[in-house]
Amino acid sequence: MRKFRKIKSPEYLKSNWKIWGIEWKLQYRDPNRNNTFNWRGHWEDLILNYLGLSTQFHCSFCDIDNITVGAAATIEHFKPKHKFFSVAYHYNNLYSCCGECQKKGKRYSTLLIKPDLPIYSFEEYFEIDISNGEINPNPAKPLLNRQMAEKTIELYKLNNGDKPRLRLKSLNLYISSNPTMHIDNYSYRFFIEEFIRITT
Repeated sequence: MRKFRKIKSPEYLKSNWKIWGIEWKLQYRDPNRNNTFNWRGHWEDLILNYLGLSTQFHCSFCDIDNITVGAAATIEHFKPKHKFFSVAYHYNNLYSCCGECQKKGKRYSTLLIKPDLPIYSFEEYFEIDISNGEINPNPAKPLLNRQMAEKTIELYKLNNGDKPRLRLKSLNLYISSNPTMHIDNYSYRFFIEEFIRITT
C-alpha cells in the first residue's frame, strides 16, 4: 500500500453523512425495503473528483493503475457498510478500490491499516520480496505493526493471484523504461519506491 493524502471531503458528504447513515440503517433493517446501497447520485463524482484523484486513479490498497469510472472502479467501505451503518457515508471510511481488493467484503479488523493516515509509511509495516514480488510484514518492526501488516495482507488479498508477478513486471518495466516517465504511470508504485529505497 502506498501512502497518500485524501483531497478534502465534498460538501454533500460533510453535510449529509450522518442523516444518510441513519437512513441507510433503517433501509437495511427493513425487510420490506430494497437494501441495495444508494450513492445518492454521487458515485461517479466521488471517484473522478475526490477518491480516485487522491490516489492518481490507483487502487488505495494494492495500487494497481487505471481505477476510474468505466475501468473496474469501486468504492470501498473500510468499515463495512452492513455493520457500521453510522459511517457508511463518512468520507474517512471511503476509498477508491479495485474489484479484487473490494472482495474483502464484510470482513473487518481493528488491525487493518489505513494508507492515508499521517503516521503511515510502507516500511514501518511491510517489506518487499524482490525474488517473488510478495509483500510481507517487516520483521524488524514491533509485534503490533507486524500483526497489522499481516491482517491487511490477508483481508485485502495483497499477495493473492497475479499480484506478486505483476509487481515484478511493473518494477522491471520501470527499471528498463525511459527515466523521464513519471512513476504515477506505473502500477504498484510502493513496490518500485521501496526497491529504490533499499537499493540506493
